Amino acid sequence: MEECAALHLGKHEIWNALHEWETSSSGWMSSAASGLDLDTINTTVDEAGVGAYTMLKARRDDQVVMRLREAGGLFRTNVRISSSARVISTSSSACVYDDLP
Repeated sequence: MEECAALHLGKHEIWNALHEWETSSSGWMSSAASGLDLDTINTTVDEAGVGAYTMLKARRDDQVVMRLREAGGLFRTNVRISSSARVISTSSSACVYDDLP
């Protein structure tokens, strides 16, 4: 019984991490650039990557963990965030938001 409870808790954490990632990244991509906190985004992306890596080490065959890791990697690859230049660029466009109202 304890083994089942531990497995359930582990699966719940994985699905919760994926849900949090999808919610956060979707919000960032649909928000006005002027309202984004780049330091928070960079921290969240880094923490999600480390968390996915750690989960993947423990659960090598878990498809949800692989999906989480891939989603974070795609975000990092396709969206470049530079807090020093205050620029958000995607593979198709860039936005400098210090000059926005």
